[in-house]
Amino acid sequence: MEKTRVEEQRITARRHANALREEERWNSIDKANQKEEQKWEYMRTVGAKAQRNNSSVPYDPITLKYNDTHEGQKLKYTDGMIKYRAGIRSNYLYQHSAGDGYNPLTGAETVGPTIPPKPTWEEGGGGGGQ
Repeated sequence: MEKTRVEEQRITARRHANALREEERWNSIDKANQKEEQKWEYMRTVGAKAQRNNSSVPYDPITLKYNDTHEGQKLKYTDGMIKYRAGIRSNYLYQHSAGDGYNPLTGAETVGPTIPPKPTWEEGGGGGGQ
């Protein structure tokens, strides 16, 4: 009889220790969930995750159109100047390598490259340093 009472006390103590350990485990899980929720709430208010989706260039990569901002206009002007200077270079190379303006093999007249029009700075009247 004494043996069973001691056994029951041991089982009860073990059950109580397991319940305490389980309670601590659930408390730590709840704390971790609260911490995670606070982190996501902070991310939502600050917008740190959404910032990663912002484009680093002032044009839409899907439609390939420039943004309607100062930076978009500046990029449009810069790209236009690059194309214009490339046209000037190709015309210069054509004039210095074409000879008399006809193809010596076929005898046909050669047509020089077309130079794109020089872009104008539409916003603010400045050239952006170029």
